[in-house]
Amino acid sequence: DLLAGMDAQTLAEQKRLLSTPTLMLKRSLRSGKVIKHDGHLVIVGDVHAGSEVVATGDIIVWGEIRGIVQAGAGGNQLAEIRAMRIEALQIHIA
Repeated sequence: DLLAGMDAQTLAEQKRLLSTPTLMLKRSLRSGKVIKHDGHLVIVGDVHAGSEVVATGDIIVWGEIRGIVQAGAGGNQLAEIRAMRIEALQIHIA
């Protein structure tokens, strides 16, 4: 079992991650594009300036963030934003 031996906080976080829907996009987001998702969001590509990404869960970008990114929309203060490079105009958590 992958979750065996974890402390209570780590176990609760892993269960939360596993129970949240994840959307994976394999493309870059150009200026003017807005993506909103109720759950985690993985983008394989860049988030260009002028684009916006909003998710209630975590946001992972396998590329560069230059646009506006909001993770934890709706109040999730534990949400995370991760990327290969971040030069965002705005970053929001919760």
